[in-house]
Amino acid sequence: MKVLGHEVVVHTQRLDPSQNVCYVFLLDPYDDHHELKIFHGKGATVDEAENATLSEALTYLDSPTVGGYSTILAGKSTLNVAGRKVDIFCDQLPDGRYQAFPFLYRPDGTRVIIMRFHLSESITGTTSAEAFSSCIHELEAYFTTGVPAEDEAKPV
Repeated sequence: MKVLGHEVVVHTQRLDPSQNVCYVFLLDPYDDHHELKIFHGKGATVDEAENATLSEALTYLDSPTVGGYSTILAGKSTLNVAGRKVDIFCDQLPDGRYQAFPFLYRPDGTRVIIMRFHLSESITGTTSAEAFSSCIHELEAYFTTGVPAEDEAKPV
């Protein structure tokens, strides 16, 4: 979706019956390298988690100099994997490992996160290079299984 003219991806997942986590992904318009900025928050309901997280993202887009955001900066690579254009983002987890997660470009140029490789089946490594490499390997295997394009990614 577009928020204040910026492409934003929102993903929410139930952690347990009383807790949901929401991630908001956007390319940081204030960073010279346009790294991925990830906002994350939790709430008792889906709406509560999304409202809190989107509020932080909107506040950041409106005034990036104010601190206190629960954000992550992630490195990004854009490449072709098995004939498909993907962005792979990699960020550091609290335990020191790195997590890679892929976005697939659709024919119209929009991107969707490949949910299979995010959160519940995350791709991790002890270094960012290891996580990127594992992600590429997993994507190559996934893209060659013959899964129809509409089933590969879930719009968020």
